[in-house]
Amino acid sequence: MHLFFDAKGIDKELLMDAEILETSMRALVSLIGMHMLGEPFVGKVTDCNKTWGRGVTILIPLIESHLALHTRADEGKAHFDLFSCKDFNRYEVDDCLRLILRPKWWHSEVIPRETNGKSGKVAYSIEDYSPGTSPDSIGDRGSDRRYESGINPTDWNKEIQPCKEDSTT
Repeated sequence: MHLFFDAKGIDKELLMDAEILETSMRALVSLIGMHMLGEPFVGKVTDCNKTWGRGVTILIPLIESHLALHTRADEGKAHFDLFSCKDFNRYEVDDCLRLILRPKWWHSEVIPRETNGKSGKVAYSIEDYSPGTSPDSIGDRGSDRRYESGINPTDWNKEIQPCKEDSTT
């Protein structure tokens, strides 16, 4: 399975807290029954990068494949990727990420992997949670809107606004 999770409207301080995010990603790996293949890589951009801005990147190699979290603190966004040969409960991962990040909006996309040697059509869905949907509604799937054929109802390709430089330096 390959899970993508994109979120926005996240507290900017949290998105820069590499220690909390790394601890949370380690706990997520354990929660879904996967195993780290070595220590996580944790990178933090604290200066004003004109292309990307400030943020944290966490990469965890797994025996089952890999996990990655990239934050864009200046924009309040996070992007998560979990690729695994082992099946996992995608809703459990979604719920965990919602508890960690507390986003105002998020969507999750899953692409099943072919692991049994049979060929077939690969299908996936996107779940869109608009602003105003509370992260406290975890487990409430009644408001899910499903989109077929990979239609993404949001525009994630908007121009990145560079962060403001600190005028004291």
